[in-house]
Amino acid sequence: MKIKPGFVYLFGALGGLLFGIDSGLTGGVMSPARNSLQLDAGWEVIMANVVTLGAGVVALFAGVLNDKFGRKKMLIAASFVFVVGALFCSVSWDGPSLTFARFVLGAGIGVASATVPSYLAELAPAAKRSGIATLFQFAIVIGLNIAYVADYLILPVAPTHVNSDFLWMVYAFQEMLGFAAIPAVILLVGAILLPESPRFLAKAGRIEECKEVLLKMRKGDQAAADAEFAEIDSVAHEAQGGFKDLLTVGKKPLIAVLGLAFFQQMVGINAAFYYGPIIAGSVLPHPQPGAITGSEGWATNLEQDQIYSIIFGIVNVLMTVVTVLIMNKLTSYKKTLHLGAGIMCFFSLLFVIQVNTNFLPPIGSIVLVCLYICGFAFSWGPVMWNIIGEIFPLGVRGVGSAVGAAANWFSNFIVMSVFGMVIIKNADGVAQHVDYGFAMFAVGCILAIAFTHFVVPETKNRSLEDIEEGFRMQKAGAGDNLALGVILTVMAIAMVAICVMTFGGIVNIPVAWGIIVLVAAGFVVATVVTALNAKK
Repeated sequence: MKIKPGFVYLFGALGGLLFGIDSGLTGGVMSPARNSLQLDAGWEVIMANVVTLGAGVVALFAGVLNDKFGRKKMLIAASFVFVVGALFCSVSWDGPSLTFARFVLGAGIGVASATVPSYLAELAPAAKRSGIATLFQFAIVIGLNIAYVADYLILPVAPTHVNSDFLWMVYAFQEMLGFAAIPAVILLVGAILLPESPRFLAKAGRIEECKEVLLKMRKGDQAAADAEFAEIDSVAHEAQGGFKDLLTVGKKPLIAVLGLAFFQQMVGINAAFYYGPIIAGSVLPHPQPGAITGSEGWATNLEQDQIYSIIFGIVNVLMTVVTVLIMNKLTSYKKTLHLGAGIMCFFSLLFVIQVNTNFLPPIGSIVLVCLYICGFAFSWGPVMWNIIGEIFPLGVRGVGSAVGAAANWFSNFIVMSVFGMVIIKNADGVAQHVDYGFAMFAVGCILAIAFTHFVVPETKNRSLEDIEEGFRMQKAGAGDNLALGVILTVMAIAMVAICVMTFGGIVNIPVAWGIIVLVAAGFVVATVVTALNAKK
């Protein structure tokens, strides 16, 4: 079957759709699920964030499978697992069953996030790679908006199970989560039609298939396909592909990727996506203030909060469309990350000031969050995934991308769990201290700028083989081992502490703050060590 490159890039990127849909659904299902299943504050944090835990665990091992079975088969597997998880969510009956079902959803997302960035990077020509890789982020934001609209439409029309005008509030979360199976089936069908990555084929010794895919993806340009194959062939024979190799030939890029993954979460954008309705409800007056949970007034308030989540999503989509159009014209990934973090820091601080002083009308808080989202959409959203997909040597690109995706999900679990503990006062879900969370994000933006300046190399407009050769020319030092050890240690401590607190039903705000400070301090130490090591 003759398939055009545009179709391949589009459907390849749709792995991000799974990521976006579940992230968007999370905000809409929290209130209905909490009231249906009588979840306390600890269980609510688990329900909201266990997907990221599942995604991280599975993504960690997806790289080995990527290098063994290929990118295409793993995309098919991700779609299938997501379908199963979504259907299981639609029949969940209590807190543990919903938690397990969302963990399964996370497994599918983990495989997709570990596979798609490297798949797109390996298919795209160097000159267009950054724009094509940005399609992954575009698919994420489209998924977010699909989820927001589904939340808004499904919630009020879910079937009434007994004679109660508002019992749909209790059961609607099942329909909302089950809805995610529909796009997953579409992606499953599309993934079956996709070609395998030419670089994986070369690594597997399937030379003729590699040449054939290259020729199709370069639109029949034989000279371009031959030149690219020569570059691929020059490094393919050195491919190893295991965790041990990642800690040798891939150590320096691994440090950079772990930091990028953490700081993409530390700048805080997922708060707007996971907790969008709660944030809106905490800064805007409700049409029915003081309404009792489950009442008609409560339904009206919840509906307003969900509308603002849709607005957040629309802003994200529009800015991401602009980003897709301009990404190939950007001259530097590092400068783009710095600019984006600076914009997010500025509007995060303004949001904190607004919450405490009301120097703007109430709707001003929503405007500030929208501008904050714009800062993320053209920088840390797409660029982080672009770098993860292209920074590792071919031999460990699959396992490296997987570890990067896993680190991103583990960081998501840490940061969003802390945010959820800080802003949720009690089992009724009353939002408190949203400004504390955004102050934390502002500090994260500052640390992100420092980390990318000293640790992350520039990869924009360089061939994958040139990036690999650049790292090969650098000598590894003792500082690399120390930086890597510090990062892995503080993240492991944070993961254990969060799991103990949430699965134990404990929401201790001071300890939550301590966790995020510990991890951030660890990355500060790693940044200093890496910078000093580079000067030797």
